[in-house]
Amino acid sequence: MTTPDQRTRDLVARIAERRALGWAALLDAFAPPTTQTVTSLCEGGTHAKIVHAIAWLESERDRFDPDLALLDAYARGVCSRRVDDVVDELSAEHTRLFVDDQGLVALRE
Repeated sequence: MTTPDQRTRDLVARIAERRALGWAALLDAFAPPTTQTVTSLCEGGTHAKIVHAIAWLESERDRFDPDLALLDAYARGVCSRRVDDVVDELSAEHTRLFVDDQGLVALRE
């Protein structure tokens, strides 16, 4: 078995870093919403974070275009509203989806 050269190790490290960013974005999506969540959404930070995380996919990243377009459309809709109202709405949805009757976080079907 041969040891990968430095270029290969660097490439694998960059891909691993980007994949970690993708998992972090996913964790953000499942976390209870905050004013920072809404601000990031409205200022394009959420979109940029996802685009950066999937950049390593190169020719396959266009499969995320419909989802990113949906995210952008949602952002345009909520960004004209008061941040606190959006946080309240998202918090209610988060609770409905993820919090069980005893207040524990659990994914619901």
